[in-house]
Amino acid sequence: MRFSWSGQTPGQLIYVDICREPSSSPTFQPGEDCAPLSSQNPTATSTGSGSTVVSIFRGREPSGDLDWGCFAAADTPPPGVQKVTTCYVRVTNNNLFNSAAARDAAFTLA
Repeated sequence: MRFSWSGQTPGQLIYVDICREPSSSPTFQPGEDCAPLSSQNPTATSTGSGSTVVSIFRGREPSGDLDWGCFAAADTPPPGVQKVTTCYVRVTNNNLFNSAAARDAAFTLA
């Protein structure tokens, strides 16, 4: 899936991740709520806009270190894995923990 963004700080490193919660959630923690192996760092642009291809996963998050995953409504998760039916592509700049500049796009799997 191609994911595009705008409004990020020009010239800053970009972070694109698949997460189980939006950045606006009061309990959001990038290290727990974003899949570490989904992280991408596209080249910064002079405009703060850009795009990249994002690999959406279905099932447990790819590292296997976190007990959640993105599933379709009809899917049955493995025991002990939280079934998340709405996941998010998150983009921010400068560092992964920059929630002030983060923007999220929700997606569901069919």
